[in-house]
Amino acid sequence: MSQAPLTLTWRGALDGARISWALVPGVFAYGVGFGVLARTAETGLAAAFLMSALIFTGSGQVVALQLWQSPFPILAMLATVFAMNARYVLMSASLRPVLGSMPAGQAYLSLFMLGDGNWIMAMRMHAEGKLQGGFLFGSGATQYLVWCGGTLLGYLLGNLVGSPKSLGLDFLLTAFCTAMAVAMWRGRDDAWPFLVGGGSAILAAELLPGQWYIVVGALAGSIFGAFWKRHRARQAAA
Repeated sequence: MSQAPLTLTWRGALDGARISWALVPGVFAYGVGFGVLARTAETGLAAAFLMSALIFTGSGQVVALQLWQSPFPILAMLATVFAMNARYVLMSASLRPVLGSMPAGQAYLSLFMLGDGNWIMAMRMHAEGKLQGGFLFGSGATQYLVWCGGTLLGYLLGNLVGSPKSLGLDFLLTAFCTAMAVAMWRGRDDAWPFLVGGGSAILAAELLPGQWYIVVGALAGSIFGAFWKRHRARQAAA
């Protein structure tokens, strides 16, 4: 269904905030968990808050904490965060038909607020012809404020929580990645990229020092998945 060119409006932004309210409890809990983990990693309050304010990606930030040490492994951290969030490249590309008609400043501001939840909502609303120009910004801004606030609260209350293991927060990343894997599962063909990524990570953990197995596993699974998908598409077309 075709739509008129979009523009970011306050009405659209407020509607986006209202519609996406169901995402808030989960984002807040995740933000608190990240704050507690950041305190445990001794990042400092300012660093923890700036990570949430400037990076705004839960999985990448949690993985970055596993690499937080002295000396600071900047290259490993950059590669890890990029690998963990490479999906946003494809998600942003899928929004090109939606945001392409908007002024560049409005489009990029909306893309900064992009998350998994509001991306799914935006694509569904676009398919139904109901998407407003401010939806992505409004829905994302709501999650952004809640995420940053949860980070601050979790960090400040970290002493009261004690060990993250007492609340199962050390399992946060594993649970998140498992949920993402289940959500992305489309059938038996998806098993091969998962197996390649997991096997590569296990092998790298035995052969490489530090946390490089995270980068190796993510890149190996992603690269293999791209070639595998193309191979299966060619087979289907033959």
